[in-house]
Amino acid sequence: MKTNFIWSNLVMVVVMVLSMIMTSCRSDDDNFHLPKCYVNKNDLSFNSKKGDVRELSITCNGKWKISNVPDWLIAESMEGRGTTTVKFTTSMSNTTSSPYEGLMKVTFEEDPDAIETIRVEQRGDAVANCGVTPNLIETLSDGIACDFNLDNNVVKYYRGFLPKSDVGRMSEEDIIEKLKNEFRPHIPSDEELASADGLKPGTCYVIYTLGFDKKGNRGELIATEVSTMNIKNNEPIAKVEDIRKNGMYWNWSTRKETASCNGYFMMTTENYDVANVPDVCQAWMMKYAIQNGAISEYVNDAGWKQKVNNGSFFFVWTRGVDCHGNMSGTIDWGYITGTNTRAASVIEPSWAKQKGNVCRDHSSRKPSPDQYKLYKVM
Repeated sequence: MKTNFIWSNLVMVVVMVLSMIMTSCRSDDDNFHLPKCYVNKNDLSFNSKKGDVRELSITCNGKWKISNVPDWLIAESMEGRGTTTVKFTTSMSNTTSSPYEGLMKVTFEEDPDAIETIRVEQRGDAVANCGVTPNLIETLSDGIACDFNLDNNVVKYYRGFLPKSDVGRMSEEDIIEKLKNEFRPHIPSDEELASADGLKPGTCYVIYTLGFDKKGNRGELIATEVSTMNIKNNEPIAKVEDIRKNGMYWNWSTRKETASCNGYFMMTTENYDVANVPDVCQAWMMKYAIQNGAISEYVNDAGWKQKVNNGSFFFVWTRGVDCHGNMSGTIDWGYITGTNTRAASVIEPSWAKQKGNVCRDHSSRKPSPDQYKLYKVM
């Protein structure tokens, strides 16, 4: 009997202990709350290329919705129901040196408090300090000219003058391929002057530049919009006439050809290489000289003379200015070499003679200090 009593008490003790343990477990289960809806990760990292894909798993019995998706990312679905996997694809390449970043949100209808924030990032492809940026820019009705600021890491670069209407629907990656396929690479030079002629008047163009370092890594694709000038019926034209050599002097005259011409800027040179550049480069040299205080505006119709310095070649060009200070969209010029004299007004835009050959890319050199001295009319 005693043995039965002991076993009976022991059984009761075991039952009580088990009951306490089960009660304790139920209490813990009641206090621990597992969200009904959640995602499998809180960040998505993409490479720099267009078309990179990452997946996000969503666990939920009811409806879910994704918001704040950045424009460089495409979501396979923005909303849905039940547990699923959503694919995200990069819609463009990141050709900058900085990452694209964003914060997406996933919300759930049956569990409004369980809001998930997803950090997304697309790594940049460009390297820092490898940029090529247009500096001083000048335009005529049929051309654009500029020099460039070059970062120290640039060992070669591409440039292109492209109509904005042609590149409006192209991705950065497409434009980079166009630059590399259709334009030759250039070696960096602080003395280089770039130009494109044969352009349409009154049209917006984009100067695209892309630099590379010695390892072949590229900098940012830099886009600079600029418009050619409209040709007007009453352009302010100052015409160069009657260039001749008279003993120790070059002689010539200028004449305000149009009623709108209030004044003009004028430059001369006896250096053939400086003179033998596109009209828009001559316009750039004028702008550079004006900016540096080397030449000023003339307002009189006059005969001019300049002492002969280097021989039998002489070149002079002018650009008219109206009463508001607006310059003409054309350059007028004339030159004499040996006994052969030629004077010509470049009023008809050169692009009219070069249809189908637009955006031709030229390289010229900035004038050296010795050449620059010749620009001041004496």
